[in-house]
Amino acid sequence: MSSASEAFLSGSEIAKEKVAEGMVRQIMGHDDSILMARVEFDKGAVGEIHAHPHAQVAYV
Repeated sequence: MSSASEAFLSGSEIAKEKVAEGMVRQIMGHDDSILMARVEFDKGAVGEIHAHPHAQVAYV
């Protein structure tokens, strides 16, 4: 099954999701092979090492 986000999204329209303490993200777009996210870290916050089957692009 194929999935993809809308072709045009505005950052103000995308909900922020708490991923961990001091870290929130917005999924800016995706399809079956790539995901693009905007991630905000509070000072001192640390993300966990992890992996995904698809490519990812993050704006921090």
